[in-house]
Amino acid sequence: MSAAESGRSGLSISPQDLIDIVRRRWWVFLLPVVVIFVLALAVVMRLPATYLSSGTILIEGQQIPDSLVKTTVDGDAKERIGVVRRLVMTRENLLGIIDTFNLFPQERTRLSDGELIGRLRSGISIQTLSSPGSKKSKSVAFSVSYESSSPDTAYAVADELVRLFLAENFRTRTERASETTAFLSNEADNLKAELDQIEAGIAEYKQRHADALPEHLKLHMDMLERVQTGLDDLQLEIKSAQDELRFLDVEKAAVTAGMDAEGVAILTPGQELTKAESELRRLQGLYSDKHPDVRRQRAIVASLENKVQQELSEQSSMSEEERQLLESADGNIDVARIEARMKSVRERIDTLEGRAVELEQKQLSLEEIVLRTPEVQRGLAILTRDYENTEKKFKEVTSKAMEARMAQALEEDEQAERFTVIDPPVRPDAPYKPNRKKLLLLAFVAACVIGAGVVFILEMLDRKIRGPRGVERLLGETPLIVIPYVTVETDSDALKVYRQRALLASIGLGISLLVLMHFFFMPMTTVVRRLLGMEG
Repeated sequence: MSAAESGRSGLSISPQDLIDIVRRRWWVFLLPVVVIFVLALAVVMRLPATYLSSGTILIEGQQIPDSLVKTTVDGDAKERIGVVRRLVMTRENLLGIIDTFNLFPQERTRLSDGELIGRLRSGISIQTLSSPGSKKSKSVAFSVSYESSSPDTAYAVADELVRLFLAENFRTRTERASETTAFLSNEADNLKAELDQIEAGIAEYKQRHADALPEHLKLHMDMLERVQTGLDDLQLEIKSAQDELRFLDVEKAAVTAGMDAEGVAILTPGQELTKAESELRRLQGLYSDKHPDVRRQRAIVASLENKVQQELSEQSSMSEEERQLLESADGNIDVARIEARMKSVRERIDTLEGRAVELEQKQLSLEEIVLRTPEVQRGLAILTRDYENTEKKFKEVTSKAMEARMAQALEEDEQAERFTVIDPPVRPDAPYKPNRKKLLLLAFVAACVIGAGVVFILEMLDRKIRGPRGVERLLGETPLIVIPYVTVETDSDALKVYRQRALLASIGLGISLLVLMHFFFMPMTTVVRRLLGMEG
């Protein structure tokens, strides 16, 4: 086997080799560890302390059962938290917080309002908390935190943010409830006005079509039937009067011709009296005055005299119209009587015909009303249907408006779902970052790794052969005998001096760095207090 191959194959390092390397290179390892650790200590101690103040807000459920009073403000808890967060984190509110607590006093002269707001927002943290043990996560609480280099500022801003969250939640819920109430009340007023308008329209429609309303249809039908019956009766009366008039006209013609209806000559009362007196004289010439025929004829003459006398008295008591009528009848009182009766019948016919015309007009009017009733009924049904639908909507909206007013009172009295502070912000006693102990531990580990790396690199670059293993790796053969290095007194003393100087140099370098850090960076007392967590 060649020396190169044995060198490549002998890369393993034994524990004894490691011990030898530590003995030779301990000062090489210690020097970077001290320097790096001291520098890391200076850097870590110079890191600004950040304080965190946090408050926890619980989303408390409605105090009164939903079955009694239902809130008008609903939505998922996360959604409400997001809405309230956007309202709290507005430009106006954040600028107010910056002005109130005089945040970023040094940066305010060189940063714009937007940049200041961005810095403030970067320090605010809002985290939702979920109820444990539920398959579906439901937010029941959330935390509001603020971090600052000052514990007082962190506490003050966190407390102000918690107050703003409570105030904005109350304001938004009451505003939403009041807006809902106002909207429903406005809708109820609009529907009430619409109802009044429809009622006025129905009243005007009924007034305009009062004669053809559906509820009067039966009355109109009964009236139409009575009118028809009365018209039929009038027609019968008119026909009867016309028949009587024709009969009187025939009777008049007969009387005018001096004959009755059977063709027998008709004598006037005077003519009958003259004839009866002639017959009495004839009978008196034949019989005595006590004869029955004479006595009967004398009674007839007396009756006719009375009749003639009565006619004379009647003629003397006649009105001018009757006298004219009698004159037109050539003094024939029978003809005059017939003409008077005919005139009365004509007047009665005219009266009956006038009443018939009135009934016919009334019949036509009633028929028109009956025919118009279905059309009026359709129009009224449309108006009534609109009124009923609007009234139904009005009742529904009125009921909802009443519920909305109760929900508004529920929100104003904070009996609905609300934000409750269960863990108020407190002034932090110690910073929550940076974790200097952890950072120094990491720095120490890193320094050790770097020191070990330096030792490893120096060992890799060192071509010296030390010990039998080095000979074996180089030649590929195990030495037969090993003669140890004979250390003389001068070499031992020089090595001791070298090691002492290296140790002193490392310690001096570390102390120098600590002294420099004490005077130029940070006092050591502050370093110790910060390491102990007593000071930020």
